[in-house]
Amino acid sequence: MAESKVRQYVLLPFLLALVSALNTVLTLASLLPWFKKARHRFFLRVAEVQESNVMGKLWEEVGDVEYFWPRMKELWYSAWAEVQMVAEQGGRAPNPKLLRFSDRSECHLLDVASKGRPLIVNFGSCT
Repeated sequence: MAESKVRQYVLLPFLLALVSALNTVLTLASLLPWFKKARHRFFLRVAEVQESNVMGKLWEEVGDVEYFWPRMKELWYSAWAEVQMVAEQGGRAPNPKLLRFSDRSECHLLDVASKGRPLIVNFGSCT
């Protein structure tokens, strides 16, 4: 288990360099007129949105220069969060503090687990 953590920290600079390079290439490519046209056609075809639709404007902004730094910060944050993950397959389960909805009392995640019943936790759509 410790070896995988060390490997993640060793690979982190390479991952950050990769996402930085991809972000830079995407931003520079967005300055090219043919890339803008191809991107627009691709997203309109895939998402099946009309040009008057709000999503059409969103697709036009993919790779926009003004979003370079926010996109870079988000990519770096995601890479760092990936390294900071605690849970590993076959390892100990994390046991964070939770707040009970009914009475606002504090408990731990594994306190709500019971023997013979799987504990299924839904953290949202992106986790």
